[in-house]
Amino acid sequence: MSQTLRDRVIQTLIKFKTISEENMNEAIILQKKKDLGILEHKKVIGMVGRFVKEKGYLDLLEAFVLVRRKHPEAVLLLVAPQDKA
Repeated sequence: MSQTLRDRVIQTLIKFKTISEENMNEAIILQKKKDLGILEHKKVIGMVGRFVKEKGYLDLLEAFVLVRRKHPEAVLLLVAPQDKA
């Protein structure tokens, strides 16, 4: 992921901090998708956290393969902090 796209994703998610009825209306969701360059008809599955084994990313990726079989339009959005190493 390019630094520019990474920055856009992070800024969009920062503005979308918590899930609540207030920020889950259709107009807001469509705008967030647009901000991230995701077509509005796409279904998005997301996870935010450090990329470490304990977070279960391998399980998520395996599950996403199954999701894509039934929903080929699905998008997986993974967001993690930049590694300082």
